[in-house]
Amino acid sequence: MMLNETTQKIDTMLEIVCKKFEKVAFEHSPDPSAPMPFKVDPDRPPISYRDYIKTFSWMGAKYNQKRTLAEIIGAIQKKMKDNEEILRKK
Repeated sequence: MMLNETTQKIDTMLEIVCKKFEKVAFEHSPDPSAPMPFKVDPDRPPISYRDYIKTFSWMGAKYNQKRTLAEIIGAIQKKMKDNEEILRKK
């Protein structure tokens, strides 16, 4: 039960963070009607959200599937907090 509550909390937090990123992206975009590319990781070129969703694959090296769900959620939560800190500085 506790894990379910944790995942619901993460889902809510993720939605809030995504809305903040979306707002910043629209505010800083020269053409808000243009597709917004983003970088999945610094070593890859930017990709559109639509293409990312179509070609999504789990990053096993970053979020090892052999770890417990609680550990994976913790890693995702940490990454979300780091990204939110970056967003606050903009």
